[in-house]
Amino acid sequence: MPENPKGSVPRVRWTWWASAGRIAIIYVVVGGVWILVSGAVARRIAPSEDVLARIESVKGYVFVLVTGLGLFWLVSRALRAREKTNKELAESRERYELAIGGTNDAIWDWDIVRDSTHRSPRYEMLLGYAPGELAPEQFKWEERVHPEDLARAKAAQMGHLRGDERYDVEYRLRMKDGSYRWFRARGKANRDAQGRPVRMAGSIADIHERVESRNRLRESEERYRQIVETADEGIWVVDAAWRTTFANARIAEMLGVTPEEMFGRHLFEFMDEEARQDCQRNMQRREQGVREQHDFRFRRKDGTDLWAILSTNAILDGAGRFVGALAMVTDVTQRADAERLNERQRRVLEIIATGAPMERTVDAIVEMIQQQAPPAIASVLRLDEQRTMRTVAAPLLPAAYNTAVDGGVIGSGVGSCGTAMAEKRRVVVTDIATDPLWVAYREVALAHGLRACWSEPIIASDGTVLGSLAMYFKETRGPTARDIGVITTAAHLAGIAMERARTEQARERSEATNRALLAANPDMMFRMDRAGRYVGYHAPDPARLAAPPEKFMGRTMEEVLPAEWAAECRAHLEKLFATGEPQMYEYQAARPRGMGGWWEVRMVQGMQGEALLLLRDVTDRVVAERRVRESEQRLRLLVESTPLGVVYWDTEFRVTGWNAAAEKMFGYSAEEASGKHAGFIIPEASRRYVNDILRELLSKTGGFRASNQNLKKDGTLVYCEWYNSPLVDQSGRVIGVASVVEDVTESRLTQQRQDFMMAELDHRVKNNLAAVISLAEQTGRGSTDYKQFLETFMGRVRAMSRMHSVLARSRWKGADLRTLVTQTLEAFGSGSAGKTSVVGESVMIGPRAAQAMAMALNELATNAMKYGALSNATGSVHVSWTMATQKAERQVSVRWEERGGPRVTPPERRGFGTQLIEGTIAYELRGTVRTDYAPDGVVCKMVVPLIEEIGPIEEEPGSGTEHSH
Repeated sequence: MPENPKGSVPRVRWTWWASAGRIAIIYVVVGGVWILVSGAVARRIAPSEDVLARIESVKGYVFVLVTGLGLFWLVSRALRAREKTNKELAESRERYELAIGGTNDAIWDWDIVRDSTHRSPRYEMLLGYAPGELAPEQFKWEERVHPEDLARAKAAQMGHLRGDERYDVEYRLRMKDGSYRWFRARGKANRDAQGRPVRMAGSIADIHERVESRNRLRESEERYRQIVETADEGIWVVDAAWRTTFANARIAEMLGVTPEEMFGRHLFEFMDEEARQDCQRNMQRREQGVREQHDFRFRRKDGTDLWAILSTNAILDGAGRFVGALAMVTDVTQRADAERLNERQRRVLEIIATGAPMERTVDAIVEMIQQQAPPAIASVLRLDEQRTMRTVAAPLLPAAYNTAVDGGVIGSGVGSCGTAMAEKRRVVVTDIATDPLWVAYREVALAHGLRACWSEPIIASDGTVLGSLAMYFKETRGPTARDIGVITTAAHLAGIAMERARTEQARERSEATNRALLAANPDMMFRMDRAGRYVGYHAPDPARLAAPPEKFMGRTMEEVLPAEWAAECRAHLEKLFATGEPQMYEYQAARPRGMGGWWEVRMVQGMQGEALLLLRDVTDRVVAERRVRESEQRLRLLVESTPLGVVYWDTEFRVTGWNAAAEKMFGYSAEEASGKHAGFIIPEASRRYVNDILRELLSKTGGFRASNQNLKKDGTLVYCEWYNSPLVDQSGRVIGVASVVEDVTESRLTQQRQDFMMAELDHRVKNNLAAVISLAEQTGRGSTDYKQFLETFMGRVRAMSRMHSVLARSRWKGADLRTLVTQTLEAFGSGSAGKTSVVGESVMIGPRAAQAMAMALNELATNAMKYGALSNATGSVHVSWTMATQKAERQVSVRWEERGGPRVTPPERRGFGTQLIEGTIAYELRGTVRTDYAPDGVVCKMVVPLIEEIGPIEEEPGSGTEHSH
């Protein structure tokens, strides 16, 4: 109980006889005064001595009578008061005892003046004692209170004695068994007339379960807070008016604001108009408790779009009324961007597929970039035969700037585009004002507000440079991964369009040559006037004519041809005469012997007022082109979308193709890998094996599967599964190799770790069983009866269990080396005096080091229990460690030394225990282990780098030994 506070005042005690004595003295004094006054009066009125004598006599009798009556009255009153007080005291004590016996709390009464404390029997029972078992002199309050709570408890006690209104404090008291439990002490002080405390009484209640529940609740709330704050999804809580009441850091980050800025704002304030209307239409369903999930477009603080999946759950009160909603927000902006990019890319491909002019296709590509990556200003340049730059499309760039760029010769240092085309690589300039590549064009670019430029070369399938695609910005900035994807995709599409245009140009030149050699041309030719009437024909093989000449000569096309063909031919004929430009179209018609075919019709102006129609059977070409386009499209989509790496090699095993998955897998971009020999991703140790596989691939026509290590760009090794297939031409000659590669590093390492863990588990279970059996045998030999054996044996088994719980209590954050050593020795029954000694400062080590050291110590202790110093009564184990710094790296050197055990002989073979010690220390921690099997005892020295050295670790509430009030 609380000790006597400084400055307390002794209590004043009064009894009934003291009060009666005071009254008697007063009566005597009053009687004496009466006698003197009466004598003086008598002498004045009766001077005769006889009269005076009589008066004095009468006065004396009267005084005696009055005094006797007064004393009798006083004594009888005092006795009656005492009897009443004793009765009331007995009744009060009876009520007090009933009250104490009817409560679970313990009552204490502290006489501050005498510094003595009375406690109810319940107090001893709360501490685990039987009533009367704990003598008053054995209870020292300061020794019972947990050291961590003593200062706080005394501060609360002294504060109340000095004038604080309440004494209400929680602290832990030591129980009979040595554990601690939480109690709540409350009391109130009685004070004397001067306000000094003279007595203090109160109660103490066991609140251990409530404190533990509170701690668990606090822990649960902390885990919930951590989950909410670290979740990948945004968590958004609104009230019944759909105004924000809570937002975690993730949703605030998504919207580019702080959680405080979101508080109190309506959900609609962060949506665009379309998303707002959609959400409003479904709001009633959400308020009725229907779970909804939709894609919405939000507006970030900087004005950019945030595409997200909004999953809402209604919050209903006990009456089922809507009081709010909890929303989970998943950022799908990248997915939405990719979908929009794919859609725009599809539109461009459709334009290309329709055979539109290159300029229209490039305009669509520029528009795609400016919609996909605002505020970018896109530009496409074409490289002509003189290696000069020509603007194809740049609608948002100033005309003066385009004029300055046109005609420039490419080369290193000629802006972003000139350098990209010259060096065939992406060039990113984040600040035009300072980058040396822009010396020639810096002034004109800055004059028009252009501050950054990224350029991607447009390269044909044969490796020639066709042009460049650039993205300009009016502020300094570098590209994101999304920007790189946009510019790469756009450059690829522009390359398709330019290459197609180049192909078309070549074909037109070829057709012009063919027209000059018409006489030698085996194709059919027809001459037609403005009215569409056949006026002549040329057919090297008349049998191929669809009708005899007499059936079409002199007639119009509508009279000879089917309506559909005639309408198409008429349209081109009129356009030919209207523009003077040659016309060409294709149509499908039946060929001889019932085989359908494609015919190409070319119209050119011949003699005045006539048109020359050249008909060529192009069935083979059309079918081949269609097949090539379909094959190329399928192959491109497959290669670009597969998560597996796809690599193409030539016969010298140099890279000719490298998809995005291969870039991610090995770290090399397609530009970096192109043209390199296979050795750049093959480690030295595997090259001979891989070279044999490569040679075998060139000599086969079937596929070949291989598994080997490969080298990434950053130098790390990965395990890969290769599925290789040689590429052959029509003659069967191998012209290259196609490989599909999969990274299986994680699965392989997982299997290795699992195999090791299973072996370790098997070994440790056997060792633990052997240790338990040995403990039982050792304990049985030293026990005199079953009860003693059971208590000793169970204590040692529990000590062994505590050793495995050291790391678990800290959630594998680390442990104290001294704790590991001490609990390991205790677990094997070696904690008695003289059996062990532990010397070393406290060292906190990380989870890897702690786990490895615990395993090593356990193996040493197990061997000592089985064969060494702990297997007999005379042996002892001494463990010590020192700290040192070696090459700027802190190390701990642990020495395990056994003495007094059986004579040691070196083992004939290295068991799994020795391998486990060396493996965990040497391999896991890069340490060293040296074991000396001296005849008088094993000595093991382990040096471990403190790679994960950490500070003290706070154990979780409720873990380990319970600390109670």
